[in-house]
Amino acid sequence: MGMSVVLSDLCFDLAVPLERPIINKERLSGSYRLSAYYLAKMTSELPLIIIQPVVSITIAFWMGGLNGVIAYFVDLAMIILGSVTAQSIGLFASALFLRIDQSIIFATIFMLTTLLLGGFYIQHLPAWLTWARYFAFVLYPFHVMLSVEFSNDHYILCKAENSAYQYCNLARNATNSSVYIPRAEILAFFNVTLPIWANILILLLFMVAFRIACYLLLRFYRKP
Repeated sequence: MGMSVVLSDLCFDLAVPLERPIINKERLSGSYRLSAYYLAKMTSELPLIIIQPVVSITIAFWMGGLNGVIAYFVDLAMIILGSVTAQSIGLFASALFLRIDQSIIFATIFMLTTLLLGGFYIQHLPAWLTWARYFAFVLYPFHVMLSVEFSNDHYILCKAENSAYQYCNLARNATNSSVYIPRAEILAFFNVTLPIWANILILLLFMVAFRIACYLLLRFYRKP
């Protein structure tokens, strides 16, 4: 659910092709600098980008009975950061293409590819394609949320039999008592390998890189 909120914001900001005639006219007349327009566009749309994640995660988190207040605020922060990153990619797509329909096609293909590489449709990618998953920006907020949600070892009981976790099958043979899935086993199952700070840093790099790329496109490639 959270990742669908994030990716919906990717299509939110595809309006630059529609605004380009006005931008070019006013830039030629010297009404304002491109940087002024770009900063105004990003800041004015930020509340709209933030509202949807706040409402969605607030409802879904508590209905799902997830892991406490701290996890809620971490999840909220990651969904917002992911949404702002998606907005950055949407801005880049709208600056790259001259027509709105081309921007929408690019955004749709990008969304589906991101979900596939991020493991939302396919749990385990082929060995020759595993490197590509690190280009799926939704992977990083998802991994932070998993790391925070499964923050201790005594959280989820092992299945009675035929568990997907090898640890559960081995431990059940050694003892008759209840067995809990270790946190490390859960994170390994979802291929969470980076620490929380590294996931956040990479997501920030995605956001900054696409915003800079969008500005450079408008400044030099799509100048009037």
